[in-house]
Amino acid sequence: MLRLLRHVCFFGKFLGITPSLQQLNFEPSVSKIYSLLLIVFFTSAVAVSLFYKTSEYFQYLPIKMIVFVCTDFSLYFCNLLLLVAVPFCKRKQWKQLIKNCIQIEKTLTINDTNSVTCRAIFLVTVVLYWIITISDMNLWCQQDDKDYVQKYVIDNVQYHSLLFFYLLLFILLRMFVVYYKTLRHEFALKIWQFKNTTSTVIEKFSTFSNIQYIWSTLQNTIDTFNDIFSWSIFLSILHISLLTIGYLDYALTTVDEAKFVVTSVSFAALFFICIIILTLMCDMVLKEATKSVRMAIKLEEEFFKDNPEIDKLVFVIKSNVPEFCIARFFCIDRGTIFRISSNIITFIIVMLQFKN
Repeated sequence: MLRLLRHVCFFGKFLGITPSLQQLNFEPSVSKIYSLLLIVFFTSAVAVSLFYKTSEYFQYLPIKMIVFVCTDFSLYFCNLLLLVAVPFCKRKQWKQLIKNCIQIEKTLTINDTNSVTCRAIFLVTVVLYWIITISDMNLWCQQDDKDYVQKYVIDNVQYHSLLFFYLLLFILLRMFVVYYKTLRHEFALKIWQFKNTTSTVIEKFSTFSNIQYIWSTLQNTIDTFNDIFSWSIFLSILHISLLTIGYLDYALTTVDEAKFVVTSVSFAALFFICIIILTLMCDMVLKEATKSVRMAIKLEEEFFKDNPEIDKLVFVIKSNVPEFCIARFFCIDRGTIFRISSNIITFIIVMLQFKN
């Protein structure tokens, strides 16, 4: 699992999102300077883009103008936060996250056969993104829009960075799923050994000490993940929701520009699907952790209810259930998909009513 993350981080350093794993113990001054240059570049390019888009904004109804302005600003601030987070603010947390993952993989026997699938998902997503982007660029060129470069090229760069950020999240969440799943299997094996071996009481209890340690380390890893990425995830969800609202409204109210409608809806759908996949990955982590919690409770209730050592084990597991809290606004689970979708539909209905 770490090998795949190492490849992602290697490319991530060029986008200023993450340092490579080999740079964890080096001075961060170079990466800070590089990130600062990227911030200046993005800020300048976005300012130029907004200047050229100003005339378009005032052609919309006020509510639609607000949606598109917020869409552009949320994309910029999301990318800005990605450039600032690890190099400037969260470097220690990032090092702690990687060290925890290394320690977990040294302790557990990780057997993940889906790394090829992860690479395939990434390649397919990137290819789809560039197919849609190039198709959209071609349509704009056919319209002979002289300001296309000034308006939208920086958006393409920002969306590519956002797509890479989603890949990083996908890899990390996939690692968490594998860790919790492997730990659950290890826990089940320890329970079986506890019930069926004739070891001394002390030897039996010592079999669970490793489970407690890994479980606590995993909880610390999830907390660190939330600390680093929660605001970036929040802004990206906000942006994709606004993007989906704007493009769906455009699709529902446009009749004579079918090709633009197809590319716009496809673009929004691609990123919305990414949000859905990441949400489901978070839910898979919670599901695997919940299975271990149920095993611990069953162990306590059926066999060792009054045993202090088992009580301690169950307490550690029950009090360290993972949660993906996004900027303290909400926690991600499977229901997040429904809540986001319902809010998008509600807002689109409101926009359509304003037009009528």
